[in-house]
Amino acid sequence: MATEPGGHGGGFRDAGASRTGLWAWWWQRLSALYIAAFLVLGIVWLTVAPPSGYGQWRIWLAYDAVRLALALFVAAVGVHAYIGARDIMMDYVPEGVVRNAAVVIWVLVAAAFLAWGWLWVVDLGAGP
Repeated sequence: MATEPGGHGGGFRDAGASRTGLWAWWWQRLSALYIAAFLVLGIVWLTVAPPSGYGQWRIWLAYDAVRLALALFVAAVGVHAYIGARDIMMDYVPEGVVRNAAVVIWVLVAAAFLAWGWLWVVDLGAGP
């Protein structure tokens, strides 16, 4: 006897939620790897050839490759923080108005962080 997908009796369940969770898991891990690599390389660079003053910082930060790496770092931190906090809210905040409000507030905070970060990186290329 056949059963409908998602029905009782051993039928198939909708895998949509699990696919969404898997993508979030992957983005969380990939962003963590980028954040870690960026920080390690930054610490190594600062240890090997520290800038001697503000002028050297501005020159180094004006390079397109450095600004791209910083922009990706800001994006990775934003994605990582958004997914982590969203997952915590989904797991521990009861469904309903409170969870929805918390998620909306968190989306606004994460969007503000990303906007600030992108504006900061763009401003680095403007020169002193």
